Amino acid sequence: MSKRTRVKLLVLGLAATLLVGALATLAMAGTTGIISGVVTDMAKGTKLSGVNIVVKGANLTTVTDANGYYVITNVPPGTYEVSASLVGYKDAAKTDAQVVMDATTAINLAMEEAVTQEKEAVVTAEKSLVRPDVAPTLYLATANQEQQTRSQPNSLYQVPGIVLTQPGVVADADGYPHIRGGRSQQIGYMLEGIPIVEPVTNGFGTNLVTIGLSKMQLYTGGIPAEFGNCLSGVINEIKKTGREIRGGGLETLYGSRDYEGVTAEFGDVTVGGLDYYVGAYAWRNDYERFFVTHGDIADVVGKFVYPLDSNDKLTLLLNQGSGKYDMAYTHTIARSSPDPVEEPEESDHGHQGYHIYGLTWSHNFSPSSFLTVRPYMYQNWYIVDALSEPWISGTGFYQNVKCKQQGLQLDYTNQASEKHLIKAGANVIKSSSIFSSYIPYAYLGEYIGAPPDSDYDYTSDVDGLQLGSFIQDQYKLNDKWQVQLGARLDSMKFDKAVNVDIKQTVFSPRFGVTYNPTPRNVWRLTVGRRAMFSPTYLMDRIYVDDWWDENYRTSDPDVNMERCIGIDLGFERQVSDSTVIRVTPFYDSYKDLLESYRPAVGPREYRNLGKGKTTGVEFSAQKKLSNNSEGWLSYTWMRARGDEILTGGGSRSRYLDYDQRNTLSAVAAFHNGPWVHNLQLQFNSGLPFYYADEPTNSRRMGSNTTLNYNITRKLPEGSRLGDAIQLGVFNVFNVGTPTTMDPYGSGPYTWVMPRFFNLSLSRKF
Repeated sequence: MSKRTRVKLLVLGLAATLLVGALATLAMAGTTGIISGVVTDMAKGTKLSGVNIVVKGANLTTVTDANGYYVITNVPPGTYEVSASLVGYKDAAKTDAQVVMDATTAINLAMEEAVTQEKEAVVTAEKSLVRPDVAPTLYLATANQEQQTRSQPNSLYQVPGIVLTQPGVVADADGYPHIRGGRSQQIGYMLEGIPIVEPVTNGFGTNLVTIGLSKMQLYTGGIPAEFGNCLSGVINEIKKTGREIRGGGLETLYGSRDYEGVTAEFGDVTVGGLDYYVGAYAWRNDYERFFVTHGDIADVVGKFVYPLDSNDKLTLLLNQGSGKYDMAYTHTIARSSPDPVEEPEESDHGHQGYHIYGLTWSHNFSPSSFLTVRPYMYQNWYIVDALSEPWISGTGFYQNVKCKQQGLQLDYTNQASEKHLIKAGANVIKSSSIFSSYIPYAYLGEYIGAPPDSDYDYTSDVDGLQLGSFIQDQYKLNDKWQVQLGARLDSMKFDKAVNVDIKQTVFSPRFGVTYNPTPRNVWRLTVGRRAMFSPTYLMDRIYVDDWWDENYRTSDPDVNMERCIGIDLGFERQVSDSTVIRVTPFYDSYKDLLESYRPAVGPREYRNLGKGKTTGVEFSAQKKLSNNSEGWLSYTWMRARGDEILTGGGSRSRYLDYDQRNTLSAVAAFHNGPWVHNLQLQFNSGLPFYYADEPTNSRRMGSNTTLNYNITRKLPEGSRLGDAIQLGVFNVFNVGTPTTMDPYGSGPYTWVMPRFFNLSLSRKF
């Protein structure tokens, strides 16, 4: 059997898997890129075959075919030199080839004939900042950009700190991201392709710490077929390798409001080829104008890459962390008692933890095709112990969430020819999810007169089996047009402890096209369906009467997946050798959104009753480092409306909770010898709100603007202080603008966090 026949059979087999419907939530996200191109004779323009291509720093090689074409897949993200050599020609090279995840870097080289034995290299590739092969609306952030956005403590080395500076993203009152007006539970969070969305509530299941960040992908629209179980966007973080740092570093941080922190990292490549990276971040801080008053958090990550041979390598990823957060009020009530039994006083608090273990085997069949296999385990838990009495404006509830997932991911990539890039994959995730929520005050009628059917006093115990598969072909019609056609099939079986088990299935086609009329201009169009499985805590609700110590009601809600059809039309232009701009109008139509309502009798119920539409425009301008300056600007205009379910029946249209009309973020860095100045401006036009007995979200908060400033000084070599010192000021003018309002009229509920100073000393070794 020929190689071509084997490849066809493999692709057909994966396509059959897709159509039959087996294997779920997030199929493996690409964490590597592709380098391809054509090598020609500089004078004649003819295509050269048999040219040796070397990607220096990645130990990857290939040769051009009869049409002068070459491709190297499975290239780790980074900056490389791509060189070409052929007898009778001078070497040609491109020295700063940027490889990013899920994208093809086109490096076309022209070689000059050598009249003597001279082999001086000739750099022939034009520097390009546009990505003509990427149809989705994709933004990339780097570790360097993260350093330029240092601000308040709960954004330092945190995903929101960098994501909130990108287009299409709006922050809520607690500083967490919402993409294109969606809910926070509609984002697909990933760590190197491993889904870190816990299925209990569909929220993120880690501390979202970015220690060790190398690159971060943010998809706001046009999401490729390899991603499932996400409705409003995808955030995928890639950790560093030892090759990127070649040593170690230690940073100590100090700040106002008793902020203290330390980061440490080290990594290298051993003689035997083991590439290792280990990083850690631990910090504590007191807060003002925030829902917690104090936090203690610690995270550690390890990434180990070992080449078994020239075609096989193993990657072990380890990540774990924990955190404890104190709140403003105290409680003395035992969780297990319906009566206010006195016990030692302690603060309302929450604490959480998680563990992630992933092992990836990558096998190169050839320079143009490879397979990855990844088993992984993800576990998280969190507890909110906040039983302070609500009649003194306390919190008044206890919540316990536990989740464990075991997954297996398969991903196959094949640049079958110059025209066809085939991707296919499948995965299976087995999960167990436990949720319990307790509000003892609901049974103490003498205090608040609440009925004994509180919609928060219940438990949920649901196991899940998620299966999914996808296939995608990126077809190059010619030098100007590319088409991306893909589809995925996802299913989820909910194994309920009490009620009848159910299964949800969805087919999601995805389509994209790019038009590259000139080397510096790209047009994009994407259309696709997205869907997200229901959170398990809604699937099997068992209401508990602690007064009589017995179960008195179970709920079997008829909830299905939330769905969305998204359309993006984008334009990208490289306006100079260092600057590129992008404009992307978008339209998202949602249906089957989960909405809750309280019937005349009984607890609150959940149904897929909601519909919504989001329209807007994303704009970004990015300047690479040149003339001692760099930075980027992100702006989003958006309008998001949806249905509100009325108590007496029916619905009416309203602005969605994260419908912020104008959002702007500007980041600039200026280099002056050993000094680097960073400025960050953030403008938000305000979120909707309402007062009780008024139509939902009928009012609008005022705008708020913050300015942050960081200055870094590289210290003289041998300084006892270290290698660099940095001073940062968040909210330079200490604005205290309200960001949300109490619907019951008591005034503002949250504000822009107050001015924060931080000082850090760093040392490399």
